[in-house]
Amino acid sequence: DSVRGKFRFNTNNHPIQDWYLLEVIRDPVHGDLTNTIVATILEDHEDAYASDCPLTG
Repeated sequence: DSVRGKFRFNTNNHPIQDWYLLEVIRDPVHGDLTNTIVATILEDHEDAYASDCPLTG
């Protein structure tokens, strides 16, 4: 498992991963700033140029 969630590399060695919209909030218990996920923007997003990369295949 990864702290980033689902994560793997494409054939051109760029990551395939989910992208999230984050919001920085103050933790109500400890008062520290922390990231919280607002929404998942993209799921299993791949590099748009992977098919053009000479590393492919």
